Amino acid sequence: MKAIQFKNTTYLKQFMLLILLVLIVPISVSCSEDNDIVKEEPKESIIGKWQLIEELLESKDEISVLSECEKKSTIEFKLDGTYELISFTLDKECTSETTIHSWVDKGNNILEVFHADGGSAIGNYLFIDGNLKLVVYDEDGNEDEYYIYKKI
Repeated sequence: MKAIQFKNTTYLKQFMLLILLVLIVPISVSCSEDNDIVKEEPKESIIGKWQLIEELLESKDEISVLSECEKKSTIEFKLDGTYELISFTLDKECTSETTIHSWVDKGNNILEVFHADGGSAIGNYLFIDGNLKLVVYDEDGNEDEYYIYKKI
């Protein structure tokens, strides 16, 4: 085998640079930091629009039977820390009221909501079979009411 000889040192420098690039580029690509990170499945998120399917208010003895009108009620949690509540009620006719409030996720599925009138409430949320359950507590920390919503 014949050795490569360079008459000009410029060619030698270019050849060495080429060899270094061929060796360094694959190593730097294969050693990126995110190769060892295991991607997790996204957790269920409260963000999005939800439709009311069940509620229990004040009386803990029985679940309210919702009218078709009330089942149109929705809540939408947004990334900007606001939520829009559209409440439908049936008196003589089905009517709706839309209000916008703010919310903060305190961690550990604890939610604090701030009402437009200045009041606030603490509750928690959990996911049951893909549905969102919001539990609201009274001033003494007892479960006062809950709402179950399905994602729409």
